[in-house]
Amino acid sequence: MTFQSHPPSPSWRVLIALRLLHLRLPSHSSLGLSSESLAPFYDLLSGSIDQISHLNEKKVQASLKAIGKNLWVECEEGVKRCDETELEWFKEGEKCLGDEEKREVKELREWLKMIREIWKGEEEIAKGISEE
Repeated sequence: MTFQSHPPSPSWRVLIALRLLHLRLPSHSSLGLSSESLAPFYDLLSGSIDQISHLNEKKVQASLKAIGKNLWVECEEGVKRCDETELEWFKEGEKCLGDEEKREVKELREWLKMIREIWKGEEEIAKGISEE
């Protein structure tokens, strides 16, 4: 289950999972789930209908925005941690290190930059999802 990057959007599987999550099912059925109560979901899967209901779709969109906002916060924190780590490594790099240690620190900084860019990419997707 993923979010696409261009344009930022949920995958079909995410949408299907959220539509099932928000499907109104009978709460007091002594028989449990029936094929009748799941019929709208099966119709959606088969392509007979595009959405279960307007209310279901509103709940799906609200869930997507909430997921996007939570992911956005997580990504911002990830970028911040990368920046803090880079600053710590920069301070460590100012100390007297041998040539081998300096190369290791330089390599670690490059890896950290890549990780930061991944967080930034995820942040853009999360931002797009939460603002839709």
